[in-house]
Amino acid sequence: MLGGVALESVRVRNLSPSGMMAETSILFVVGTQVRVELRGIDPLTGRVVWVTDGRMGIAFDAEVDPRRVRREQKPSVTPPYLRQVNARRPGLKIG
Repeated sequence: MLGGVALESVRVRNLSPSGMMAETSILFVVGTQVRVELRGIDPLTGRVVWVTDGRMGIAFDAEVDPRRVRREQKPSVTPPYLRQVNARRPGLKIG
């Protein structure tokens, strides 16, 4: 929400350029101004346009590119367990 009134994690169920549907445990009122943080893009502002059965619809104030949000984020540093090891096997010397 705007102004630091509440911070709530939601599960995004549907995302389009103009808005999203989210599952939430908090009851929001239609018309509530919200700030949405999605991975891969700058924070967005919008308003709650409908609420029903633990879900809500949010209309964004500006359009977004859903592909940027859905794009897999690459870690800045590869964890050791994912690093490629030298696959070369030691040779057998005969002789």
